Amino acid sequence: MCGLVGFWRPGGSPLDIPLIGRTCRVLRHRGPDDEGFLLVNTSKPTARPCGGPDTDPRLGLPPLNSFSGEKFDLALGFRRLAILDPSI
Repeated sequence: MCGLVGFWRPGGSPLDIPLIGRTCRVLRHRGPDDEGFLLVNTSKPTARPCGGPDTDPRLGLPPLNSFSGEKFDLALGFRRLAILDPSI
């Protein structure tokens, strides 16, 4: 099971980058298996993949908070969730 979140600001208004991280953290209690983010500036166009605290460090992705000074109008977040056995 996976959790997906996304924010888009039409017209190029910059997003609050920490908001996408906080939104993915809301799902963390379901299993912090992995997470990742994609920040996009649609007017340039540029896209930056980045990670969070639960991202596999072997991927070598820069942390989400390292892009807080840049302007992105589209952000996608992904969290892979553990499958919990409700019978326990």
